[in-house]
Amino acid sequence: MIDIHSHLIFGVDDGSSCLDESLRMIEAAERSEINTIIATPHFQNGIFSNEGVREKFELLASKAADYHVDIRLGNEVSADDYVLKNINFDNSQYLLIEMPYGVPFENIARLIYKLSAADTRIIVAHPERNRKIIRSFHSFIQLIHTANCRIQIDAGSIVGIYGTRVKEFARHLLKIKAVDFVASNAHCTADYINLYPAAVRKLYQLCSEEYAVRLLESNAYEMITVNGGTTNYGREIG
Repeated sequence: MIDIHSHLIFGVDDGSSCLDESLRMIEAAERSEINTIIATPHFQNGIFSNEGVREKFELLASKAADYHVDIRLGNEVSADDYVLKNINFDNSQYLLIEMPYGVPFENIARLIYKLSAADTRIIVAHPERNRKIIRSFHSFIQLIHTANCRIQIDAGSIVGIYGTRVKEFARHLLKIKAVDFVASNAHCTADYINLYPAAVRKLYQLCSEEYAVRLLESNAYEMITVNGGTTNYGREIG
């Protein structure tokens, strides 16, 4: 399986706190049959930067060489006007974005349309956790189709750790086959030990085997091979 969203890199955001924890996360991911992880530290102007990220990623990759897990580098980008002006794609067409939680849906739509107009292939991270999106379901689905976005939902949403409303919305998105990726959004080892395997089991109960494989592996494999194996999620920002 391929995990496209994980806060694996230590000491750069609210994810892994140290190198040993990052290595434990990789070990747990391998036990959960994940063979590729895209590390996606937060980028949010004024809060989370890219300072030191590449150096820590390279150190982690060297220490994790004995594991059978391919680790790649990306970002989870908080979508705002700063990103629109400063993002620089480095051999990647893709951008994993987290939509702001406290803004009206109209603002969310405006940002997505602006990014899609720049020939950006947008992956919207965990929209099932955004109340403004939940309340604007039909408009959101129309926006996704019009802007040719892809949707990633969190493993934790499927098993209900964010509450019943989020779980029901995530499962509805699965039912109508609006989802393209299921990812761990792991912030610690326990997320790979407890949440991810439980979500995979539930996914196979909720969906056909063919669709589940697409969500956990096939779609991600297509994405990471489209540019000769390079995946950056437009990492160079700021």
